[in-house]
Amino acid sequence: MPRTTRFTFCRTQSHTSDLTLGPSRLEANETVHIPVGTQAVAVALNVAVVNMAAPGFLAAYPSGWAAPGQVSSLNTDAPGQTRSNLVVVPVGADGSIDIHVSAAADVVVDQVGAFYPVVPNNPQFGNLEPIAPRRVLDSRTCLGLTTCSGSPLPASAWTTVDFTGVADPGDPTHTLPSDAIGVALSVTVDQPDGRGYLAAVPANFAASDPSALNYEANQSATTLALVALSGGQAKFRTSRSAHLQIEVLGWFRGVHPIDDPYGQFVPVAPSRLVDTRKPTG
Repeated sequence: MPRTTRFTFCRTQSHTSDLTLGPSRLEANETVHIPVGTQAVAVALNVAVVNMAAPGFLAAYPSGWAAPGQVSSLNTDAPGQTRSNLVVVPVGADGSIDIHVSAAADVVVDQVGAFYPVVPNNPQFGNLEPIAPRRVLDSRTCLGLTTCSGSPLPASAWTTVDFTGVADPGDPTHTLPSDAIGVALSVTVDQPDGRGYLAAVPANFAASDPSALNYEANQSATTLALVALSGGQAKFRTSRSAHLQIEVLGWFRGVHPIDDPYGQFVPVAPSRLVDTRKPTG
């Protein structure tokens, strides 16, 4: 499975991609410039703002776009909130994207995949096969769990889900193939006992867990997640005790004809590109 690397980033004033910054909270109306490479046409990112100083927004867009603030990738509505979202961002001509915040905040960016031009029959490059939503896990009813009492899942405990053989509810003969390289999911955290985050990663992922979703105490939250598979499996955990529900929306497979449309998705183990709370490099 392909993996991306952790990138350093710089403030747009310098435009020097080799500059390494220490912990550095972004200021209001500031933009950071993030190199992601020139081969992809777009990247899939989990972006998060942490402790945003005021109600506001984060925007992600191709580098060089002259209108920051005209789009929103996620919003906050009160000071101190932490929010995250999955976004797909076209890559600029220089191989970079820009992240803009309207209010001071720490920013975290994890790359979960990329879209590339067509490479026929490459097992690592996949086209999306959508299905009618299929729930495969619900901790409230014990669906998909071998050990379950109906209570919320414990904090920080990994739950592994095997997606092998998952079928489209609209067509039971349409099942997740053995060569599937990733899944598109709707993931819900319900009744968390505190503010926290959800991690969704391949089953063999051993690095520190990235955030696919951030949530507040006692509030349900849902996100779209694109997750690479390892042996047909992925694993999930919440940093606080909570219920978890997972629906499959489709999967990505790597063998496809030459006339498939442009823009194939390559899922990767999550790779953190930016975290303004920590040194980078």
